[in-house]
Amino acid sequence: WGAALQHSYAAKLDVLNRGLSGYTTRWGCQLVDQVRCIPQKVLLVTLFWGANDHVSAESRPEYHVPLQEYMKNLRCIIQAFRAPTFCGDLVEHRPKVVVITPPPSNREDRDPATSAKY
Repeated sequence: WGAALQHSYAAKLDVLNRGLSGYTTRWGCQLVDQVRCIPQKVLLVTLFWGANDHVSAESRPEYHVPLQEYMKNLRCIIQAFRAPTFCGDLVEHRPKVVVITPPPSNREDRDPATSAKY
């Protein structure tokens, strides 16, 4: 969908896709300060976290993030993007933040009841 946005807004604005495939909110909260400094004024940030967090603790314990920790981590990421950002000579910017929820999943390593909570 990032490419579709780039196409739709060509010559009007730049769309930057900063995906972190395979990451969880636990890792995202630790890295957010590194990825939020973009040397251009940012108007809107979309966040799509949780698809990896809700894997089964039994099948992928290194990826599973308990629901309460997921919510805490997501708040950490949102607050970081809402905080004033100064990047080089760029003036302060506070982009709007849109949170995209993870889609339903039927994979074996994801328990449907747990997935519904995320």
